Amino acid sequence: MRSRVWVSRHRFQRTRDPSDRLRREVYYKAEYAKYKLMIKQAKQNKFLESVIQKNKLDEDGKDPSKCGSYRPIYLLSVWAKILDKLMSNRLKYYLETNYVLNEAHFGFRKGRSTITAPARIKDFVVGAKEENKISCMVSFDIQNAFNSIKWTDIKKQLVAYKVPRKLERLLDSFLSDGSTWKYNIGVPQGSCAGPVLWLLIINEVLNQDNNNENVYLQAYADDIALLMKTTASYHFKEMSREIIVKLG
Repeated sequence: MRSRVWVSRHRFQRTRDPSDRLRREVYYKAEYAKYKLMIKQAKQNKFLESVIQKNKLDEDGKDPSKCGSYRPIYLLSVWAKILDKLMSNRLKYYLETNYVLNEAHFGFRKGRSTITAPARIKDFVVGAKEENKISCMVSFDIQNAFNSIKWTDIKKQLVAYKVPRKLERLLDSFLSDGSTWKYNIGVPQGSCAGPVLWLLIINEVLNQDNNNENVYLQAYADDIALLMKTTASYHFKEMSREIIVKLG
């Protein structure tokens, strides 16, 4: 908006033809008036209210007055987007070539899509039938997953997985808060690095020590599927309780 006002002023000032200059001057003053009104409303906290009404969050069952109804995103410059992409590709390459990521994780990874994920589940169910056992699946959706991850946990994982020091320092700087808003949680949504950093966290869940061959844990992005097989259905309650306690 500000740049549009500046351009319109610049155009009318450079115009020599009287009639054309008058037309452009009227346009500039109208745009400038809109700009001043927007600034005034923003100072009076009415601008945010107008945005809320425009998006009609209440129709989605969300309370516009609560912070949880909004999802922050990273607005990066062109150069920052290039660096973001380079860091993400380098981190993903390191994790994949060094076999850091669990084989049971799908999503945000090449060759592990919505087509390959159900195949693993199918194999588990078919295997249970061949053993004359019944199977059960419990699905978990981590609420507000991407916005709840602590930056300290991400940084610890970078060290634990022995990510190259230069790359680790770049990512550490990327996560550091340089704005006036003080916060230290959440992977950067709207950036390429966000999904890759999430892989580090969900990987720890899948790497939980589990020597029980009757239990299989699989994840797709922030959704987790717990599959169990046993000879009688009443065993499922105790089996699932043990796994959930371990995951917690």
